[in-house]
Amino acid sequence: MKDAVELRLLQIKANRPKRWIVMAAGIFLGIIICQSVYFLYFKICLSKYSRQSLDGIMKDLLGAHDFDDILSDELMIIAYNYNGQEPRFFSKFFSNLDPPIYDVPIGNATGASSAAPTFFDPKINVNKYDFAEL
Repeated sequence: MKDAVELRLLQIKANRPKRWIVMAAGIFLGIIICQSVYFLYFKICLSKYSRQSLDGIMKDLLGAHDFDDILSDELMIIAYNYNGQEPRFFSKFFSNLDPPIYDVPIGNATGASSAAPTFFDPKINVNKYDFAEL
């Protein structure tokens, strides 16, 4: 019985270098996986282009006109409100219904509707209640 225990201890001691190799390989593989996930996260989550150029184009083309300045009632711009997790409809009807929230410049509404997260950061609108909306 004593010989079997000693033989088992010798086998365990003989396998120790293999355990260190497996542990080193596991650490190396973990580092590679972490770097891949880190790179993939920033590749997916960060936008490629600056929002300032898009906002400048919207301001130049559409000016600072609000929805109350529109002659027709048939313009509706649809955006997504990240804070409320719901769609946001910008139109003359909603502008008259709740002016502090929906009466924004048309350039801001079109900028909010074009927030493709892989290309541009979301548009941040500050309504007349001083709440920042994404």
